[in-house]
This record gives sequence, structure tokens and C-alpha cells, in this order.
Amino acid sequence: MPQCDNLLESFHHYTQVREALRQQILLAIDSIYYHVLEDETFGYADVTVLALLTHLETTYATLSADDLARIESEIEKHQQAIAELELERNRVMFTSYLSRLKKEYELRRQETMTLKPTLSVFL
Repeated sequence: MPQCDNLLESFHHYTQVREALRQQILLAIDSIYYHVLEDETFGYADVTVLALLTHLETTYATLSADDLARIESEIEKHQQAIAELELERNRVMFTSYLSRLKKEYELRRQETMTLKPTLSVFL
């Protein structure tokens, strides 16, 4: 019986690992890429890891190292463009803020200048 218990325990461990791996794949990849494997009644319960990986590999193109480098380069360009836009937006906002401060300063300075002659009457 101990050998049977070990085999049963090993099988139980195997099914847990297989299910965890299957769940990781299902969660890591958008379902749009494998929704054709879904059963109306059982969902993805009967879809094995091998079936998932085979479907993904045969249905969708494989990326080469050159493809990945090109994609990374494009992402970097987009990130640089976003950073430049944010910098420009901040510059415009700062310029606008500075302009408001200058106007406010001028208004207060004018108010102060108009108050000085009237204060001298009371002195």
C-alpha cells in the first residue's frame, strides 16, 4: 500500500502543477488568442497545457530576436515622444503660471502705488 500511496500522491502533485501552469498561461495571455478552444459547457477545463501551447504556436507567428528588438525600439520611441509631450505640457503650464504671477504682481504694485498718495494725507 505505501507504493500506491506514493503514486497517488505523485499523481495528485502532478495534477496540481499542471492546473497551476494552465491557469498561469490562461491569465498571462489575452483570451482573444485562445477563445476558440473554449467549450460552451466546460470552458477551458478540458484544455490541456499542450493544447494551449500548440494552438498559440501554430496559430500565431513566432517572434524572432530581431522582431523583439524592433518592438523594443518602437516602444522606446513612443516613450521618448510621450516624455517630450509631457515636457512641453509642463513648459506651457509653467509659462502660463508665470504669466499669471506677473499680472498679479503688476496689479498689486499698481494698488500699492495708488495707496501711497492717499496714505500721505493721513500722515
